[in-house]
Amino acid sequence: MKGQVGDVTQAGDGRVTFSDESSLSANAAWRERYTPCRIGCLARLGCGGTSRVVVRARLTRQASWRRDHEREVVQMLTADDVASVILERSAPWSDAMRLQKLLYYVQAWHLAVTDEPLFPEQIKAWKQGPVVPQVWHSRRDQATRSANAQHTGHIHLDEMTSNLIDLVLARYGSMSGEELSALTHVEQPWLNARGDLPPDAECRTAISTEDMAAYYRANRKLGGRTAADLAIGGVYIRGARDESVDIDAILDSFPEDDDPGEDPWGGASLESADKGDGRGIHLEPWRAYSDL
Repeated sequence: MKGQVGDVTQAGDGRVTFSDESSLSANAAWRERYTPCRIGCLARLGCGGTSRVVVRARLTRQASWRRDHEREVVQMLTADDVASVILERSAPWSDAMRLQKLLYYVQAWHLAVTDEPLFPEQIKAWKQGPVVPQVWHSRRDQATRSANAQHTGHIHLDEMTSNLIDLVLARYGSMSGEELSALTHVEQPWLNARGDLPPDAECRTAISTEDMAAYYRANRKLGGRTAADLAIGGVYIRGARDESVDIDAILDSFPEDDDPGEDPWGGASLESADKGDGRGIHLEPWRAYSDL
């Protein structure tokens, strides 16, 4: 029943029900926006009960209707999508632990800057550090963690997300998996999730996204900037200067026949030591030098 909805009922308490729920599931965006205030023009209230009208509406009937009811659906990235981008942009090959920790830091900084997760999968507080179990299992084979094996053509990143991943790789990408694991072990989100468990105990508790956002906002910088700086000023890569300084060209620009003469310092108030006291100190005749 594409583009149509079934019976629409509005009760006295303002609730709206639909008789054909399956037809509405075909267009969730329409159903979400089809609020009681919009249905009021279609359903008429009775004196003490309800009245029922049948609405047969095609969403493609008018351009204005489409603009009002159609929404662009943006699909959230998966953790495996983000892992593919990380692997493609980092070393030719990455071990499983290093990939997991870089994935954690991308998610943590995305939360800190935007207050939204980049991917929906939970990150668990394993004894080795933060881990996304789905990626752990799908990337166990070493071949799945090489840069050349990644297929990212279907992954669409906005500029902010792309730059954020690059900043995380610039900050953490030079560290080994063991070093990154040790770093997460002294940071509060992983510690909070594990509670009183000993360091070598197994744990499957999810790390709180609220803890991740709050901790990295308050305690860490990325690319020399806080999460607040990145949120306000924008997430971008600070590139190196394109123009290098040519010292030889600067030296060659000075005239070769420029003789400074007897005063190479350009008139600086320097006197010869022969007018002094024999120690290179110039004595002015009108001053008293009792300490000499």
